[in-house]
Amino acid sequence: MIRFRIPLTIILTGLFVAISFSQPYSDPTLRRLGYHTGNRIGLSFYNDGQVAGFNTGLDIRGEWPLGSGENYIGDCIPVVGVEFVDARGETLHSVTISRGPRNNQSNEKDPVLGYFWGWNPRPGYLNPNAQAIAMSHMSNTWPIEGWFDQPDWKDLNGITQWNGYFGRGITNADQESYFVADDQWDTEFNSYYRPDSGDLSRRGMA
Repeated sequence: MIRFRIPLTIILTGLFVAISFSQPYSDPTLRRLGYHTGNRIGLSFYNDGQVAGFNTGLDIRGEWPLGSGENYIGDCIPVVGVEFVDARGETLHSVTISRGPRNNQSNEKDPVLGYFWGWNPRPGYLNPNAQAIAMSHMSNTWPIEGWFDQPDWKDLNGITQWNGYFGRGITNADQESYFVADDQWDTEFNSYYRPDSGDLSRRGMA
């Protein structure tokens, strides 16, 4: 599982890798596009980890100053490589990626069912009714029932508060975003490999 917080003032401050066994797994239908456009910087990103570089729609590739058309980032994604031994005793290698614009990058798919083998966003970190990633300056994008990792972070009226990098309701940048992704749908090797003996529903590399 990958946890992301992108405070715009320090563009990519904090990329957290954490393991959790108690929350629901990722859902590709929750994939959303987001834009940071504060502090004269522009950046487009997805909540599966893909940052900038989409070759489609409004594509802000690390523009500075905002509105200049000067872009400084091609694209970047989280990449996690694993060496493992499967049930047949074979030593294999798996690399989990996000969808992206590079040649054949989005073609890592199940050959029969066609779903993408890679990162997808987890529920509990956005409002699924909003077509946007949870961002600090847009409270309508925050999960209505509360954050999965901080369900009690609500005000006295039961309204969800921002899950800030430095704590409850705290923002440390012009704009922040927060999302979590996992590799549950990266089932390329799961015919002979289960990553968690305590949870046989777990797929990917956990």
